[in-house]
Amino acid sequence: ASTLGGRWVFGLLVGILTAVIQFSNPTYPGAVLFAVLLASVFSPVIDFFYIELNIHRRKARLKALQDHQR
Repeated sequence: ASTLGGRWVFGLLVGILTAVIQFSNPTYPGAVLFAVLLASVFSPVIDFFYIELNIHRRKARLKALQDHQR
């Protein structure tokens, strides 16, 4: 993930996936690596939604500023 919020979401996703993989099969030695690979697949999607959320917030803030100036 390239955005700051996206990195936080990516890290949380890796942690959750690691826990799920480790608890479902405790003998699997590459749980962290597999979790990072799975989370990397969703990295562009995470960035897309985080950027869209940021655009929505900026538009709402601009609209509120314009309404306040009237």
